Amino acid sequence: MRMCLSKAVQTFRYVLIIIGLLIGQVNFADQVSISPGDTLSSDVMKDLLKPLRSDLEYEDFLGSWEVTQSVCLGGTVSKDRAGLCASGIDLRDALQVGGSHYQRTDTWQVQLLDREEFPLRISSSKFNFFFNPTLTYIAPNDAISWDCAISSARYLACVGPQNITYGPNKGCQHDACLLHVVMKIERESGSNLRLTLGPVDTSEVGSSVNFMSLFNELVLSKENTLPIPRILGAEVRETGVFIEWIVPESYTGSFLVLRKSSLKGAFEEIAATDALNFTDSSVSEGSFWYRIYSSQGDLKSIGSNVRNVTLVN
Repeated sequence: MRMCLSKAVQTFRYVLIIIGLLIGQVNFADQVSISPGDTLSSDVMKDLLKPLRSDLEYEDFLGSWEVTQSVCLGGTVSKDRAGLCASGIDLRDALQVGGSHYQRTDTWQVQLLDREEFPLRISSSKFNFFFNPTLTYIAPNDAISWDCAISSARYLACVGPQNITYGPNKGCQHDACLLHVVMKIERESGSNLRLTLGPVDTSEVGSSVNFMSLFNELVLSKENTLPIPRILGAEVRETGVFIEWIVPESYTGSFLVLRKSSLKGAFEEIAATDALNFTDSSVSEGSFWYRIYSSQGDLKSIGSNVRNVTLVN
């Protein structure tokens, strides 16, 4: 029986991995684990599939983010490939990765403003990461703020930079204007977002220099994301149901213990603890399912894998 369950879990995991490979949006490193002996719970499936089905909301952007930019601005290049992806643009502190695109990192602070139009304020620490592909430069390339809005739940539309006004001699068709940038948003997991511009052929949109196949990709990763516990075992003892779990050693927060008494029921919190184990002495007979969450203040991680035990008098 145990061997059959192990094979079932293994097959289930393979199916999820194949789904992830096909759609490219399931990040198992940031999601709940599935191990032999686990209950194949719909609660786990909901957490795994949430990044694929739920629309993005402003609250998904708030807080502090580590941002990695990958960019290439096409254009001309020497026969020995000197100047590849550089195109005379100032990409300060960027490293050329694998001899192709440039990459650099920064930190963003994102807040929600009390207004209806473009309520999201994005402030970088070092660089300006947003491009308007009709322009042949990034200006200024330093710490900067943009005001943004979510469009159709899948696009981030931004205007700015907030400390600059462009005129006719800077790619502006009016007496004065701001830049307008639209990037596609993809939710990779509960703590990762991806913003993508391009590839675009800027020769099609009237650029004064032919930056063909410009692309700009920003991967946003949440700082201080709470680790997801992994239940190692749940067993019946004389004192009750003993559950133990693991998280990375660097984690210093608490844990929430949740339980339900029917397969289709809802999990309810039964305890909070700083330890890596818990004994549930409040149950006497029946089947019970357990799940663990990391917790710090109002923050809560994605839930752990699910273990089921049955008590018989």
